[in-house]
Amino acid sequence: MTTTRENRLLRKQRELEAVASSDPDAIAAVLRDHAPHFKEREVVLRGLLLLGRRGDVPFSPNPWGISASYSLDEALSRVWLPVADPCPQFVAAVRREVFGLALVEASGEFSLAYLFLRRFGRRASSTAPRSLDALPSRAEEGARLEVMWGERPFPPDSPPISVLDVSVPAAIQALAGVHTVLRSPESHLQFTDSGGETLGDLLRERNAEFDEEDVDEEEEEEEDWQLADLRAGVFDRCIYLGHCDEAAEGYYYDLGNGQPSPDPLVVTHDQDGSSHGDSLLEWFDRRAQELLLCVPSG
Repeated sequence: MTTTRENRLLRKQRELEAVASSDPDAIAAVLRDHAPHFKEREVVLRGLLLLGRRGDVPFSPNPWGISASYSLDEALSRVWLPVADPCPQFVAAVRREVFGLALVEASGEFSLAYLFLRRFGRRASSTAPRSLDALPSRAEEGARLEVMWGERPFPPDSPPISVLDVSVPAAIQALAGVHTVLRSPESHLQFTDSGGETLGDLLRERNAEFDEEDVDEEEEEEEDWQLADLRAGVFDRCIYLGHCDEAAEGYYYDLGNGQPSPDPLVVTHDQDGSSHGDSLLEWFDRRAQELLLCVPSG
């Protein structure tokens, strides 16, 4: 009788063997298992590019302009070209870590699925796989297949994205021009359709819950400091950007007062409070490889 640990290892090996086989049907089945956000929608493979050009399926016409003749690296470079200059670390990580790129259609909407290894444990290799043949053995080291999903790009000929009655900053427009939404198992980033959700909204909701709870003096002092900023409207122009479940963090970009900066500051909110950090493109270049590809930031 196999143990839970043995069953997990077997599942990891089978998924990596499916990718190593270069069989489009087997890989499509694996992708469906890694796409809970599609729910009951039918998922159809419309193109597949793999490391070493083994088993490639030419891409159908797609919003990213990936030609049917492209290799994996050519396709990745094409997709991320709009932010290659301001985000060199992240683009380099995508090109290094991703060993498969699939074009998927669900209910008429196209997405890109980026296949990569998440590496765990003391025995895990620190390097990305160099060939598909090496994949199955990596499960024994504690690695497993993961998928980063990128939804359609924002159409360049559409009216500018707006939020709180202003056009979103150029940095958001640039990232949305690659993918409107990026998601991995633990993280989610979105560059459109925030619905105007702000950090102020979240804090007001949590403050209402706080008022109904018994809290100690230290917690009350910290909450008083946060309430002062909340009442001053400090967080009312901090727009929802995404979250990471594993880190228990939420991310927002600050429109500030007056005309928004082309590259606004990112605000990170966790159990200890909220703090401003890098500009959006700097933040994305530094943190996105960790959040989306499970690679430690350099």
